[in-house]
Amino acid sequence: MIETDFYTVSGGKYLALFLRRYLSRFLVPVVVVFLLPGVLSFFDYRWGVVLLMLIFILLPMAMSMLYISEALRPEARYTIRRKKVQFTKQRVVITFQDDEESPVSTVAVPWGTFSVAEKQKKGILLAFRENKAFLYIPFSCLESQDVDSLDSLIDSKFN
Repeated sequence: MIETDFYTVSGGKYLALFLRRYLSRFLVPVVVVFLLPGVLSFFDYRWGVVLLMLIFILLPMAMSMLYISEALRPEARYTIRRKKVQFTKQRVVITFQDDEESPVSTVAVPWGTFSVAEKQKKGILLAFRENKAFLYIPFSCLESQDVDSLDSLIDSKFN
C-alpha cells in the first residue's frame, strides 16, 4: 500500500491543470479570435475597440461560465480539498480532513473509475471516466521510494 501525506492543491493549480488538460485543443481558435482584431486594429481603430470588448466582456463571461460549469462540480473536491490518498491494488482510498479538528470522511474509488493516468513533471493526474474531474497527486507528498512504486502500480493498471 502506498500512502501520501495530507496535502492540498491550490485553486490556481487546479485551474492550470484543468485548462492544460481540457482546453488545450481550443487554443488555436482562441488565439486567432484575439490576434485577428489586434492585428486589424493597426489599420482601423474600431478593431481595437472590438479587441477591448473581447478582453473585458467576453473573456470574463467565458471564464465565469467555465468556473460555474466545471470547477463547482462536486467531483472537484477530489483535487482541491485537503486529503490523504492511499493506493492499493484494488482501489484508491481518499481521506478528507480540512483541518485537525474537522471530522474525517473517506471515499474508496475503484481503479476502473479512472480512464487515464498522466505522469507530469511534478505529479500524477488520474482522470475520471464520467466527467472532466481528476485527482492530482504531487510528488512532493510522497516518499522517494513511493514515487517509483506508484509509477509501477499505475503502469500495471493502465497499460
